Parts: sequence; C-alpha cells; structure tokens
Amino acid sequence: MTVAHPGGPANHHRPPLLGVVLCGGASSRMGSDKSLLGPPDHPLAARVSAALRDAGVDAVMLVGGDGPALRGFGDEWFDDEVPGSGPLGGVCTVARRRPDASLLVCACDMPGLAGMDMVPLLRAISASGAAAGTPPTVADADSEGVDGVGHSGADPSPPGVRLTAGPGADVAVYDVGGVPQWSVVALSPRASASIVGSFDDGERSMHRAMRAPALVVARLNPDRPDALRDVDRPEDLPPMLRRRHRPPR
Repeated sequence: MTVAHPGGPANHHRPPLLGVVLCGGASSRMGSDKSLLGPPDHPLAARVSAALRDAGVDAVMLVGGDGPALRGFGDEWFDDEVPGSGPLGGVCTVARRRPDASLLVCACDMPGLAGMDMVPLLRAISASGAAAGTPPTVADADSEGVDGVGHSGADPSPPGVRLTAGPGADVAVYDVGGVPQWSVVALSPRASASIVGSFDDGERSMHRAMRAPALVVARLNPDRPDALRDVDRPEDLPPMLRRRHRPPR
C-alpha cells in the first residue's frame, strides 16, 4: 500500500519528491554486486525502489552500478558523475539534475526497509507534516560507516533525551543508540544545494557535508530499527537471498 507524501497530493506548492537508490560501490565484502542480489526480477535495488514508491515519492532515480541491469527498476538511471566519489557523489548526481526537488535517499542494500519506515523522515522536512510551531530537534551528524553511509561509529546524544523532530528541517535522519543512520536520509532542496556546494569544494564525506552551519538536521528515533540494517557480507543476507547468493570464484 502506498503511503501518501506528507505534503499531500493536493498540495501543489510542495517541491517534487524524488526517491534515490544508491547502487554504486565495490561490494568487496559481499563478493558480488549487492544491488542485484536476489531474484532477477526483484533484486535488492528493486526492493528499495518499491519501498520508496510506497513512501509516496513521485519518481525513483537509481545511481551507479550496472545501468543495463538496473534501468527497469526505477524511472531513470544515472551513472555516477564522479566515479569513486561515494554516496555523496551519488546524491549530487541527482541533486544537480533536479535542484527543485526534495530527495529521499536510500542505500540499495536494505532488504527490510518499507515505505512506512521513511514517512517520519519526510514529515520532518515537510512544512505541513506535523504540528505547527513544533521546532525540529537539531543535532550534529558526526559518524558514518566504512563505506560512508553506515551504521558504525560514535556520535553520542545527550543521555535520556528522546530525539524527535517537527516540520521544517533541511535534513532528516534516524538515530539508533546515538548514531545517525545515513543509509536513509531525507533532504530538502536547500539541503541538496548546500551538499552540492560542499561536494564541489572537495568534500566527499556524507556526514561532514550535512554539517553546514545553515542546515537544520533533525534526528529521529525509528519505530523499527531493524528495518535500517544493511547487508555488507553474505552472512548478513536474509535466508531467501542467501540461497541465491553465489560469490564469484
């Protein structure tokens, strides 16, 4: 079931909302292209694309990876403008083409992610998505995983504080145990423009690009933390996908 975008289908003043699936990367720990793991007609990238559609995006863009194999799982596929520039480069590839759009960005390797998991992020960057007058909680983003999107590192939050957010943030990300989960992030058009500027100045780290002083970053507690788990190694795969995974010899 598709969840309506918090801006509302009848709200003609909201920016377009694009889903972005980041499919680049070497997948060295997996041993094969993560984005194409699973049944040929519904690999990991297709699962994430379907979740984005269920969250209410207007279109899905896939970036990086095997273009001929991935094109059918989204509305458009783009090669990375700057190969090897990591997740930030993939985000900028779409942001340059659609500076007017809000972006809901996901890594391709999140088999448990559903549309409902992403709606709170969209509400945080939507001017009409929550109670009027509720300011977003602001926190710096200080950690990322090995491949730049991830789930490791230390970014302590104040003890005893439940992180929530109201509408009007530029960037919205989930927080698990004091660590921002950059595998799924919602960006306003203003945030996208700032990130492109940082990238052009030489920045290649997702979390540092989000720390521009002018950006309001909302960190939220997820209802389903397990849905944010990514898969880096064969043993991380769900049983159904594990049976289909055959690393190259």
